[in-house]
Amino acid sequence: MAITSTVQTYLTTWSAAFEQFYRPGIGDYLKRFGKTTRAIQRNPKRKVLGTSMEVTMKTRKNRSARLTSDLMAPAPDPGPGAYATYNVRFNHTDASANDFQALQIGFQTSWYDIKKKSDATFKDNMGDFIKQDIEDGLADVAEEFAGSFHYGANQKLGTVTAIKKNDSDLYDSATTVYLDGEATAILKLSNCAIAHIADGDVIDLYNNTDNVHDMKNVRVINVNPVDYTIVVSIESSPNTTDDGGSDLTHFNALNDSIDAGDVVEVYLSGVLTKGSTETAPTVSGSLNNFFDPSQDYFSITAANRLNATYRAMQPVRIDASAGSSDVQLTEDHFRKAGEAVGWANGSYLDADKRMMVMNRDQYRSINLLQKDSGMTMLPALQSDIGGKMNKAFGFDGWTLHDPTLGTVAITVDDMAAYGVIDFLDMNTWEMVEPFPGGASFDFLPGEMANIWSRTSYNNTNTAYGAQYNGRPSKEFEAQGEQLYAFINVGPKRNVRIQGLDSTL
Repeated sequence: MAITSTVQTYLTTWSAAFEQFYRPGIGDYLKRFGKTTRAIQRNPKRKVLGTSMEVTMKTRKNRSARLTSDLMAPAPDPGPGAYATYNVRFNHTDASANDFQALQIGFQTSWYDIKKKSDATFKDNMGDFIKQDIEDGLADVAEEFAGSFHYGANQKLGTVTAIKKNDSDLYDSATTVYLDGEATAILKLSNCAIAHIADGDVIDLYNNTDNVHDMKNVRVINVNPVDYTIVVSIESSPNTTDDGGSDLTHFNALNDSIDAGDVVEVYLSGVLTKGSTETAPTVSGSLNNFFDPSQDYFSITAANRLNATYRAMQPVRIDASAGSSDVQLTEDHFRKAGEAVGWANGSYLDADKRMMVMNRDQYRSINLLQKDSGMTMLPALQSDIGGKMNKAFGFDGWTLHDPTLGTVAITVDDMAAYGVIDFLDMNTWEMVEPFPGGASFDFLPGEMANIWSRTSYNNTNTAYGAQYNGRPSKEFEAQGEQLYAFINVGPKRNVRIQGLDSTL
């Protein structure tokens, strides 16, 4: 009884301090991360009534105005505008009928960490590691929140194009041939925004040619964003296996797949599940999904977005390559984008909260293009529009002036897709939540101090034997999550230039 009371006291004090420090600003904390998502407005006024929320947008103007010199002529027939709707669905029991995303994280500490938190000598030597762990965890949540806006529909992170022996920090200097039996390797990636992968990530390597996972639960131990490479290692916790559950101690199977020319894709562990078919949770409101009319956009099926009824709910796409090989960015691509933006907005100069978002490959292309055109790029605070956006949501990029586009805010987002430039009208984007008025990020209820629960020994605690399974341990866990969806209420005011050369 005394021990339980002491634990409760420690946890209550700790939890109260945590909530006081973090909870009031957690929603804003998330939005500050990510060059693009921090410009997305949160709209608590949109309410999810029951299982869905209806989003309505105007798709057609009145268009009945007519000119005549006959001053006695009757007014023309009215031409009422047209509207389209779609539903954002909330269903916690059926993923196929749910459009909200759950961004989840867990925290863990031990009984001894809790007791030592009040030991000044211990804190001086170790720092406040509990607080640091929580801050790091929230930073992970914020980074994933920012990245989710740029995910593809199935959350693929990239494709493995080559494998080498891990004997150099530089890919070009590493031994070309991977040797059988090695527990580490260097992987070359393509079609990848490398910022989505970080040191410490656990990933799965899925062979899309043979429809099997070559490897599950592989640890990333180094990321080189310059040459698109990651160093990976066999893990014992979580255990690296193949699809059959067999323990793996080397990268031989992956090497064989790459040698055979198979398409090997990279996913965060557990994202791509294996059943009768390989499936991954759809990120309904992500940019790549939004700009691909063949993908479902919330309750609108792929077929409906391609038919006449819902054509107005498609954004504008410009294929720079015209279906052939990728090409370098040209001024003509900007001209076409400017025409599309100006037509949809009614003014080329209506630029408040309009952004041009890209990864570093296309920022390089813009720098090259500036040498041969009349475009001028200025720091945000040196332009009126950039200053307004900086004041509104902390925008710190550049502004680009082009005769066709007018003045547009430009930002490099390391999470953005390669080979594309997105012109986004952030007035048309919103983040909505299924529980209006609730916290953006919240903790699940716990047994102690509202958020903490004591764990039990299980089969992973093999050092203590299976006879201890189910008995209370000395570890405590807290779980938090954010539920949200990105929606758009004006697709035609957003333009993607695709088919651009992404070579760095």
